[in-house]
This record gives sequence, structure tokens and C-alpha cells, in this order.
Amino acid sequence: MANTGFISMAPQIAAVQTVVDAIRATDVPVLTAGIATIAADTGNIRAVDFPATDALINGIGDLSLEEKSLLGIGMHPGLIEHFNTVADQAAPDATFWTVVENGGGSVKVNNQLAAQPGNCQCQSGAVNGDDALVHSADKFVISMKDIMTTIHLKSYLMVDYQATDADQCGIGFMSNDVAFTQIDDLSVLGNHVATIVVNNDNAQCYSSDGVAAESTNISAYLTDGVLALIEIVISRTDVKYYVNGTLRATHETRVPLSTWQICFGASSKGANQQIYIHRLFISAA
Repeated sequence: MANTGFISMAPQIAAVQTVVDAIRATDVPVLTAGIATIAADTGNIRAVDFPATDALINGIGDLSLEEKSLLGIGMHPGLIEHFNTVADQAAPDATFWTVVENGGGSVKVNNQLAAQPGNCQCQSGAVNGDDALVHSADKFVISMKDIMTTIHLKSYLMVDYQATDADQCGIGFMSNDVAFTQIDDLSVLGNHVATIVVNNDNAQCYSSDGVAAESTNISAYLTDGVLALIEIVISRTDVKYYVNGTLRATHETRVPLSTWQICFGASSKGANQQIYIHRLFISAA
């Protein structure tokens, strides 16, 4: 009996074969060419781009000792303070800072001001003895030891003072074993200091080796009520003072050698005095 249920698959197989032939004739050569192009590009990357990238990386060079210090990986870890880690109107971070408020003196952090966020404001009262002081004694201290040859303080600050006949506000290095009780301490001859202090409406650079002091008037470069960038750089042979990137004083006769705390603030001798510290950087190299 004939198999009348048989269905021929020849037409369908022929159609599949046509598609396969088309793939072989067109797509495979195109794919092969694409793979060859990728191989060529990969060869160029290996031959050209990798060496060029290596050269760029090698050209960056090593970090300086000061950069390592600020990154916390140098001979002595540095300190970067933006005064933005505490609540608005709170005292600065107690991890690094101790606050001294005498009488009507006030120390607070401002970090919600639209124009100048992140600053520490030290404002004295109007009565003699009203102090607003901040120091890092026994919390962050720094000295030139081992192979270190330079200590660097850099800060944006603004002074806002009123006429008196004594020290009003200031910032800088002072011996760690000396109690910071008033701004006058930053210019005392017997203290190892490297500071900038407003005294009798004059901005002065002070350095002392514990025996005598050397001072330079920089009032022409530090203006009341105007934000400025100040730098104090202590080496083994001198102390340099910069205002807005320009060297304004060099002291070579009375160079301090000590373990230092960082101090800043304002004291009253009968009028309100203020200092605003914006961004503070301490490093060693």
C-alpha cells in the first residue's frame, strides 16, 4: 500500500540552505573583517596607548613631603580643617581644638552662611579680659624632628578689630607647654612663637626663640574686614610670612625651635575684637 501520509521536507530544507549560503557568502566575511579590525585596534592600544598612558603616569612624579603630610602618609600627619564637621553655631571639633571663653568671649562655627560657609568665629566681649580663644595643645602638636625641615601653616582669615592699645587678635604657632590664656601670649618674648598678631591696630609678624623676639609690621597687607590668605613657614634657619601668596617678612635672628600647638582667637582690652578663620592647613616637610 502506498504511504499517502508522507510530506516532503525538501522545499523547507532548500529554503534553510539558501539562508545558510547567504550567511556564508555575506555575513561571515563581514564578521571576519570586523574581527580583524578589532585585532588591529587592540594591537594599536597595546603598542601606542598603553605606553603613552604609562608615560603620563610616570610624568606625574612623586608626591612632595608636604602633600604626603596633608594626606596623612608623611613623616608627620598634617591637619586640614574646614570647620564644617559640627553643627552651625557649635564649638569647633573637640578632636583637635580646645575652646577658652572668658567673660563675654564667644567661639562658634558658622557653616550655614551663604557667602562664607565654614569658618570659626572668635569674638571677644567689650570688657577687658573677655577672651575668645582656640588652641590645639595636647590634641594636635607638631615639631621639626627626624628628617623634617619645614612646618607650614596656611589659613584664610579675616580680622575685625576696634582701636585699643594692646594685642587684639591673632593666629600662629606657640609652644605646646604654654597655656594659651590671652592673645598677648602669642607675642610674649619668653614663648617660642611664630605668629601674626594685630596689636594696637597694627598687624605684626612675631617670632621668638624663647629669649627675645623679632617683629615686622605687615599692616599694609592685612586689612581690617577683608579676607586674606596668610602663611607662616618655619624652617631651621628662618621664619617666613606670606600674605595672599606674597612674601612679606623673613625672620632669621629669632627662630623658634619647639613642639608647637596651633592657636588663634581674640582678646578684649576694652573693645570688641573678632577673627574669622576659614580653612586651616598644617603640614610638615
